[in-house]
Amino acid sequence: MTEDKNLKVGANIDIEQMKKLNKTYKKLKKYMKSSLFEIRSMDGTENTISKILKDYGPESQTKSEDNPTERTGG
Repeated sequence: MTEDKNLKVGANIDIEQMKKLNKTYKKLKKYMKSSLFEIRSMDGTENTISKILKDYGPESQTKSEDNPTERTGG
């Protein structure tokens, strides 16, 4: 499959912007899984993720994050 920068898929999506957004998303998810995030959440100094959740709401979280038994398989 060749990469075409002008590929039409029914919407105007800039591939470079999508790559940047995906990279940022992955960094935030990695940060959310870190112990530093947990510590900052407990002591109330975590601002990055809490601001995003305040602006966009928790309904954007996936089902597996809401149900820890899905991740453990039990």
